[in-house]
Amino acid sequence: MFFVVVGVFCLLFGGLLLYSKLDRQKNAKPYMARLIGMESKWVKRGSVIRQVYRAEISYKTDTIDRRAHHHEFVYYNDHAERFGIKGEFVAFIDPRISDVFYFPQEMKGKVSFGALAAFMIGAFFIIVGIILASRGM
Repeated sequence: MFFVVVGVFCLLFGGLLLYSKLDRQKNAKPYMARLIGMESKWVKRGSVIRQVYRAEISYKTDTIDRRAHHHEFVYYNDHAERFGIKGEFVAFIDPRISDVFYFPQEMKGKVSFGALAAFMIGAFFIIVGIILASRGM
């Protein structure tokens, strides 16, 4: 029974992650943005130390200029080559979270890997719980 309950909680958590991502994408509006820099930091994953990057932009709303950063750090630094520093492009920004932006290619329904992992873990726990319950354990 424990495994089934944990599996259901994992499925609910995956649904929450998926809903939050779809909600942010649904409410995002396109703005003309300018790449102003790249933020970088060093992270340790296991025994490997790597540098990760996040783009920073400037965009103008109806009244004021704002700054925003990409919603996640990535292992590649090709934003400056693709757009150029001070280069203009379209960025999607949810007005409720005005300091986070998405690139246009990220708005085309990319998989939320956190939600996918939660769904898979939840399904595994439910299957194991059903198997153990049918054996009387």
